[in-house]
Amino acid sequence: MATKYIPPETYAGQAVTNRNHEYMQQPITRPRSLHACRDLLEDRLTRVLGAVIGGDHLHRSLGFPTSTAFRRACERGTVGIRVFQIRGRRGRFALATDVADWIMSQAAANEIPAAPIHDHTKEEDTRTMVDPPA
Repeated sequence: MATKYIPPETYAGQAVTNRNHEYMQQPITRPRSLHACRDLLEDRLTRVLGAVIGGDHLHRSLGFPTSTAFRRACERGTVGIRVFQIRGRRGRFALATDVADWIMSQAAANEIPAAPIHDHTKEEDTRTMVDPPA
């Protein structure tokens, strides 16, 4: 069965600009500092989603699995960032800078240390043998 070709101008059923599509295809280089990483994240969020983020993009950026979970967190006041409403618009919104700050604060506070790298090229066997009980 042949797979259906989806042109690069569409993403998840929504039209995107060629500029954004080309920008998202650029390789990501890891910055050396958290400040530089935060700036890169904010730049990418702003270029792709705009200065104000709302709807599905906002709740997904904040790690909520559904819009209902996000709405309930807003009602409880446990979203974690400042969200606001815009008169004449439905839903809640946040600034891309606030979202980038929140993501980086979560990454810094909850970082899981990387496991040590085991060198498998060494010839010696570091395992120990235990004699079976007599």
